[in-house]
Amino acid sequence: MGVEMPELTEKDKVIEKIRKLFAMSESTSINEAAIAAEKAQLLMSEYSISAGDFMASFDIPTKRNIPLWQQSLALAVADLYGVVMRRNQNLIYEDDISSYYTFSIQFIGDEVYATVANEMFVYLKEAIQRLSMAVGGRSSRDAFCKGASRTVIEKLNNMGTDESWISQRERRYLQACDYVENTLALIVPARRTVKFSIDKSNYDKGRDAGNSISLHRQAGGITSQGQITKYH
Repeated sequence: MGVEMPELTEKDKVIEKIRKLFAMSESTSINEAAIAAEKAQLLMSEYSISAGDFMASFDIPTKRNIPLWQQSLALAVADLYGVVMRRNQNLIYEDDISSYYTFSIQFIGDEVYATVANEMFVYLKEAIQRLSMAVGGRSSRDAFCKGASRTVIEKLNNMGTDESWISQRERRYLQACDYVENTLALIVPARRTVKFSIDKSNYDKGRDAGNSISLHRQAGGITSQGQITKYH
């Protein structure tokens, strides 16, 4: 006997309709996008639905000291999808002698785009790490990863350049910031450029290797029109 799925509430149905309207609002047709966005806002007002109803947070466990290249990569992914990226520290245990924390990278925002950002980052990080295994020595591998991540970041920056995508991405980012600050009572980190020293030889090898990493194999690849593609 199959498991019965719970019936959607009226609010769930409206939220699903709003999601579809927001997807339409990323259309390359300016007129169609404007009409869809207006309908979505009217429904949100009518049913007292806030941006918080669409928000989610995803945590990727990390070590205390997250490599700088991973921080840069995570920020570039978050910027592409219009979500907030935070380095998170959770106190698990504390006594008079010691304390124990867990650490993670968080992607917070619209649940669809936060999901895609989470999956994209994990995919790219693991792809870069796999390529780096061909390089011997920890410092050499780190330089290689920095080079590969820089190439990948440049590719990410060249995606989603359509005007309608940029507009919707900024809208999502502002809503995510509001959710982080006013609902979760957390701080939105200031956007900054991460700088690091390099071993140029292995950095350049990484730069070249980064070109072999495909962004469109991943759910959340962005087409030139700014639309999310899917896994196959």
